[in-house]
Formats: sequence, C-alpha cells, structure tokens
Amino acid sequence: MPFIQDLVEARFFRYQDNFDDKSISSLATTLFLLLLLLEVSRRYDPDYAQRYCKQTYTMGNFDGVRSYATDVHNLVAVLNNKHLRSKLDIDKNIHLPEFAIKRYFRDVMWGTREHNFNRSFFIQLSSDLGVTDPNARAARRNIIDYANLTPQEYYDTAERINRRLNELAINCDLHWNYKTEIRLKLPHN
Repeated sequence: MPFIQDLVEARFFRYQDNFDDKSISSLATTLFLLLLLLEVSRRYDPDYAQRYCKQTYTMGNFDGVRSYATDVHNLVAVLNNKHLRSKLDIDKNIHLPEFAIKRYFRDVMWGTREHNFNRSFFIQLSSDLGVTDPNARAARRNIIDYANLTPQEYYDTAERINRRLNELAINCDLHWNYKTEIRLKLPHN
C-alpha cells in the first residue's frame, strides 16, 4: 500500500483535450494558484510537497501532456509549448520561467527554503504569467509573508485559493490533497 500512497498523478488535466476549452489566462492563474497551494502544503505536509515536486520535476522537460504526470506538470507543458494550446490562444505570448520553476521544485524536494528567493519567484511568476486576478495577487502576498500573519489569516488565504480553484480546476491533484489532508492541519478558529 505505500506505493499507492506515494503515487501522484493528474486528476484534472490528464489529456490534451482537457485544455481545449480553457483560456491561457485561466490556465496561467490556475498554475499560479496551484503553486501557492504547494507552498501551503510545504508548510503543513512537507512530505507530500516533496513527493509532489519530485514527481513533477523528474518527468523531465515540460514538452508534452502526460496522463501519468501531475496536473502542475501538464499545465506548465501547455503554457510552455504553443503547439499544445487551443487554436484560439495559439498566438498569445506568455513567458514561463521554466528554470525558476525547476529551482523552486528542487528547493521543495530538498527541504530548503530561501525567503528572498520565494518572494522574488512568486512576484516574478505573477508578472510573467500575467496574473491579474485580485484574489490570486492578494493570496500571493499573504502566502509569502507567512510569518506576519495570524493562523486565522493564513487559513482564510488558503481557503480563498481553494474557492478560486473550485471555479477554475476543481479537484486537480494538489487541490484534492488540500481539501482532504492539508485543510485539516491548518490552524483556525
């Protein structure tokens, strides 16, 4: 049974056609929110976060959608490769900082945390992905400044991400783990 517990694979973005009705901006916001949720997981379930990053990172390059990959891997692959996007969004340019994302995954896998890198990574990622969603931007500020928040404020921020993901990509792998595991570990009143 330990194998089944260690297995993480896409739940929402498994196949290429799962992206056909999604806009680039909604996919970019979804990726951004999932990475913020990964940061929450990193604090409250570091073993899961490390396994998730390891599986995402070891898939190799983000060159295609794989049914056995994580949802984050498949999102990065679609955003990183124009030929994988829907016909409507093929001409939209988006800059994806692939090396910074890989470094973030390595830091999570190794259990290291450099506050200045995290802060600049999420700020730059928000800009590069063109995230304009006010909830996502507010969540970024709070998730990065964990030490400056009360437990209730941190819980409220995580729940804000949860509600937004209910609209964008309900029950994708990280979101499912948040709802079934992490939410129970977050301190709240």
